[in-house]
Amino acid sequence: MSVSTLNQFEPDVLPGQIALTAGHHHNILNVMLMPTALTTYAGVSAGYAVSWQQGESLTPLVKNAMENASDAQIGVALVSQKKDDYVSGDMLEIATNNTDIYVLASGAISRGDNVYSASQGTVSKAGSGNPVLGVALDDAADGQVFRIRVRGI
Repeated sequence: MSVSTLNQFEPDVLPGQIALTAGHHHNILNVMLMPTALTTYAGVSAGYAVSWQQGESLTPLVKNAMENASDAQIGVALVSQKKDDYVSGDMLEIATNNTDIYVLASGAISRGDNVYSASQGTVSKAGSGNPVLGVALDDAADGQVFRIRVRGI
């Protein structure tokens, strides 16, 4: 397991990092990644979108949003100094409603576009029928890290 190293002298933004330039409150939830392994997308990394998962737990349960593409995408997994990747049963923090967070673009995205998680750890411009994860705050080219405001919950 590798742990992300943040350079204090030349900080690069990472997918899953909160955009601290915004002057508003950040909505962060502590959740558990579904305790039983799912068939296709069992893990989550920083910058990945998550959806609610039904089940009995004192802690809210989530799953990788790619497990069922039609489910509402409620938030984005945050960067952690302790772990890069989360597996079934792990606790993690997610950015939710009205939180500005950095994500990785898949394709060209313009400021104001609705975005959704189209593949593992990336977001694309949302079309009709796609669950909206958030709205783009910056223009972005394919493969660029940029800010979105999560609309999640």
